[in-house]
Amino acid sequence: VIHAQKDGKPGPILGFAAVKEGENENVAVEIDASKATDTLYAMLHTDAGEAGKFEFPGPDAPVKVDGKVVTPPFNVTIPITPSVTVEDQEVQDGKVVISKVVSPGPGWLVIHAQKDGKPGPILGFAAVKEGENENVAVEIDASKATDILYAMLHTDAGEADKFEFPGPDAPVKVGDKIITPAFNIDGDIKVGQIEGLGDILVDRNGMTLYVFLKDQPGKSNCYGQCAENWPPLLVEGEPVAGPGVDANLLGVTMREDGSMQATYNNYPLYYFYKDESPGDATGQGVGAVWYVIGPDGNLITK
Repeated sequence: VIHAQKDGKPGPILGFAAVKEGENENVAVEIDASKATDTLYAMLHTDAGEAGKFEFPGPDAPVKVDGKVVTPPFNVTIPITPSVTVEDQEVQDGKVVISKVVSPGPGWLVIHAQKDGKPGPILGFAAVKEGENENVAVEIDASKATDILYAMLHTDAGEADKFEFPGPDAPVKVGDKIITPAFNIDGDIKVGQIEGLGDILVDRNGMTLYVFLKDQPGKSNCYGQCAENWPPLLVEGEPVAGPGVDANLLGVTMREDGSMQATYNNYPLYYFYKDESPGDATGQGVGAVWYVIGPDGNLITK
């Protein structure tokens, strides 16, 4: 009977195998490796109850020699099953955080954008140590992020502490499958696409955002009836950059009532009350002063 260690002595049973009277060599015992400790104990038990049935607690008690249980300890090397655990999240300060990474050796956690429904360009990477790593922060190029990202575990098989891929730092596989779970990212402001206008800024729900040419840089001049027709994009704290958005261009301005309005490239951002669904851009060009804005921070006036 194989026991895990607990408090420096034999603890929970991990597995057992039958032995015959006399000498037994190379006895293989299947165990629950997920519960194994660095030190295990091999304990010899009798088969004093129903023959061929392990009954402990019960009649199949440990064997003793001179009053001592026969249970020598031995050390084991526990194989590591690589894994990556992800959660949907927002990009914060240009980083994503992967909740748990289990690596079979020193390696790299690599964040990929999506392309054609599978992992595409690399956006960033971070080193991971052998074993369990929690809350691994990876700095990424948020301006190239897609709505779905992939966290891929790579080896560090080449020069230590230098990411070499393409090259020796290949993706880790379990069986024949690469470890690369997908996760969604979002933000207060992201990039949408509208036919005829191309890439434009939208909110987290895909609603089109506009700028007002009569505003001053970083200051809104839209109040009263103007604000009823063109509600400001209000945020709490700093706005979060979603996929494709340059976080360096994001900011806020305080309105007269003390609320905070998001800005992009110093343009305060608004909705148009006639837009009903994502993809609507009925406010584009109204009065020759209301326009959508691109992720590069420039107005789109076509």
